[in-house]
Amino acid sequence: MATYSSYRDAAHAIREHLLFPETRELLEVWLSLWEEPANLLPDRKTIDPTVMPGLLPRIFIIERVNETDRLLYRLAGEEINRRYDYGLIGKHLDEITPTDAFARVDAYFRQTFLRPGVLLLSGILFSERDKPGYGERLLLPICDPATERPGILGMTFQSRLFPDAATAQAETNRTLYTAPLDTGILEKADATVR
Repeated sequence: MATYSSYRDAAHAIREHLLFPETRELLEVWLSLWEEPANLLPDRKTIDPTVMPGLLPRIFIIERVNETDRLLYRLAGEEINRRYDYGLIGKHLDEITPTDAFARVDAYFRQTFLRPGVLLLSGILFSERDKPGYGERLLLPICDPATERPGILGMTFQSRLFPDAATAQAETNRTLYTAPLDTGILEKADATVR
């Protein structure tokens, strides 16, 4: 079983690889949601948007719908929605992700609450879309104890856009960092799509 100490170890392991102050701030907000005993994921209802107004445009909340096992966007900030032609709130991950990328994207999103762990995707973002971005996506496990639905508090922070996927792949890689909450030990994998 994970302890508060191993959660802090997981957060620290990921923090070392965060490039932007915004993602670091979200990690600190998430850590502040924990209370001892830390045997459950932080409660989604304890997330207070007033403590992070500058982060809201880049934040999203996803929950797993128990009946269908699909991942549903409950909240998506303006910067997240701008990457799509429609709002994401009420949409499922499988509805907005291209079919050829879905298995890969779904797997790392689910890893956040199935292991559970803190995940960081660093480098190329939105590789399956026109004009991929460079930045990082931070995924943090949360839950709704009333419904027992696990979920994700996440942020996608892009510092720039590439003109196309070929340019993005020529200029940078993509790395997936995972820090399971039960051990806090960092795992690193190349996640570049070729």
